[in-house]
Amino acid sequence: GLPFLLNTNRVNERIRNVQVRMLPPNTFIQTEIEKYDRKAVLEAIHNCVAHAAYRTGARINVIERGDRVTLENAGSFFDGTPEDYVIDTRMPKKYRNPFLVNAMTQLNMIDRMGIQQINLSQRRRFLPLPDYDLTEAGAVKLTIYGAVIDTNYSEQLMERTDLPLEDVLALDRVQKKMPISKEAVARLRRAHLIEGRSP
Repeated sequence: GLPFLLNTNRVNERIRNVQVRMLPPNTFIQTEIEKYDRKAVLEAIHNCVAHAAYRTGARINVIERGDRVTLENAGSFFDGTPEDYVIDTRMPKKYRNPFLVNAMTQLNMIDRMGIQQINLSQRRRFLPLPDYDLTEAGAVKLTIYGAVIDTNYSEQLMERTDLPLEDVLALDRVQKKMPISKEAVARLRRAHLIEGRSP
């Protein structure tokens, strides 16, 4: 509800954000990171507000589970696909709610490259990249992870901080047992990031 500027902060503060311990490869001392990057979660909440299909009368849902936060809002992905914004520096050609988006941008509530920033934040923290679920008609569901799925993935990110985001995205799909293109398989094999037979 209104005013968004206050209520989105209240929602963000209700998400439990404890410290998570990780053990980098070849070390004996654990590092601590916050379970969620508050700025990234707030960006995601603000994106839900900015891009919701308000004519449906649907609510924005923020659901916290033990290892993840899921945000759901009404409306399809309006311009392009999530992947377009993760790897490329794509700018939307149109918005569902242009006046709201412009107002929120001027108030620094949302970033024009918000999806990419959320992904980069997860990468810097060695956690799985966010998932977008567009399978339900007329809805967008975003999941931000607060825990490791596969330690091999996190260890590779700790050892190889120079990996291009495109390779991190493919590696993330491998840990989640999702398909990747033949080109991505070849690239990851050359970089010694995956081994064995596909899939």
